Amino acid sequence: MRWRIAAALTEGASVREAAARFEVSVASAVRIGQLARAGQGLAAKKRDSQRPLRLLSAVDAVTTRLASKVDWTVRAVASVEVVENPVSAGV
Repeated sequence: MRWRIAAALTEGASVREAAARFEVSVASAVRIGQLARAGQGLAAKKRDSQRPLRLLSAVDAVTTRLASKVDWTVRAVASVEVVENPVSAGV
């Protein structure tokens, strides 16, 4: 879609027209136009798939908790995590 937006902008469509036509925000259309004019690639950037360390500790805690008892409810697991480890529970 980035290439189609860039093509529309190159063919003379305004940024607002291109954004409306492809149902993206005006800011995204502006950014795509700027990248295309600068000759930079329009391909999606590689995303880092590693989880943050805070999240890993929370995953380990919940996994351990779930292994100890089979019939936990989500609410019960969340309440135990908030009491025992408020940082990893997001409080």
